[in-house]
Amino acid sequence: LLRSEVRRYLLEHPEVIMEAIQILEDRRRRAEAEAEADVVARLADEIFEDGYSHVAGDPYGDVTVVEFLDYQCGFCKRAHPEVRTLIESDPGLRLVVKEFPILGPASRTAAEAALAAIAQDEGRRYLAFNDALMAHDGRLSDAAVWEIAEEVGLDVARLRRDAKSDAVQGMIERTYALARALRIEGTPTFVIGD
Repeated sequence: LLRSEVRRYLLEHPEVIMEAIQILEDRRRRAEAEAEADVVARLADEIFEDGYSHVAGDPYGDVTVVEFLDYQCGFCKRAHPEVRTLIESDPGLRLVVKEFPILGPASRTAAEAALAAIAQDEGRRYLAFNDALMAHDGRLSDAAVWEIAEEVGLDVARLRRDAKSDAVQGMIERTYALARALRIEGTPTFVIGD
């Protein structure tokens, strides 16, 4: 008897089903947001203070933006000028760049070289290298990465050696592990605050 009453009511008032679905969806979104915030809080040191990612802008800024990028990613290339403008326009912004090569071997070479570039010239040429890699038109190749490095004034022999070091390889593996923990599958991905 109760089933038939419920059925009749739902057929007469189908909007109740839509309301229930909306409430369920809202709960799911809230639970996802809470889970994301918990993961970010748990991994905060690795996200914001890993000790190897390049930090641009104000190193002590009041807002931190973390960018996971790949130098062959068209969306990263399109976002790059906006990110630079953001750094220049907000003196309190801290940008942490996570080298996240997911688009093939040349992406990996570019990320290795970028991480190795941080050690040269106290990282001052890193941003020029990063800008030049992002500005490169078309697909990157290993040869193009080394040519770009030379153009921005990096010591290419040292860069090639350092790029293949255990330290740099470990940095990339740590970033992959972090991305898996954060369920990041594409670039660019931004983590802002918490």
